[in-house]
Amino acid sequence: MNVHDAWLKLTVWAVVCLMAARAAAQAPASEIVIQTTVPERFVIAFDELAVESTTGRVDAALEQAAAALGHPAKARAGRATLIVSASARSLEELEEARKALARSRPESRVLLVLYEAGRPPSPSSRALLPSDLALIMQPGVAPPAAARAPALGLRKLGAPDTYGLSAPDPLAAVTLAETLRAAPGVRYAYPLVKRVLETR
Repeated sequence: MNVHDAWLKLTVWAVVCLMAARAAAQAPASEIVIQTTVPERFVIAFDELAVESTTGRVDAALEQAAAALGHPAKARAGRATLIVSASARSLEELEEARKALARSRPESRVLLVLYEAGRPPSPSSRALLPSDLALIMQPGVAPPAAARAPALGLRKLGAPDTYGLSAPDPLAAVTLAETLRAAPGVRYAYPLVKRVLETR
């Protein structure tokens, strides 16, 4: 190998490395950690959303409404949830698509789709991120002020010292859970991630 060939290979290698570094820097920050009793790492899917029917089942009208907004159906997860396509390039675009879909179907809830980090995306590694959280306090301790904002709808659940609340959107639920976990007297605060197997 002469000096010219070696220099050419070195230049190509440097350009490839630079392009890879730029792509990594521009890639959306899509990994989140859900902290229940143990931390679980998930990757947000930028190409999917989940539409959950509050009637208990997915019907043709729901599929047609999603398709009309550019979100064709990909799969069904359980009887009441439709996985649809999305084409977001950022969390902001994904949230805009989620809100638009939610506005078109006010009787449904639109959730983010997650996949377990380190596993190939598949129905078995899929999870759904709603806006709902669980808050578990130390015995006899009242929920912190951050949980008592009227918009969050704080409510007592059946188990002792356990509360439910709803953030404005799924990503806000993750942030709120982190804030609540830092408050005195909080044992656990976490979004109520759902796991629903795909159905045909």
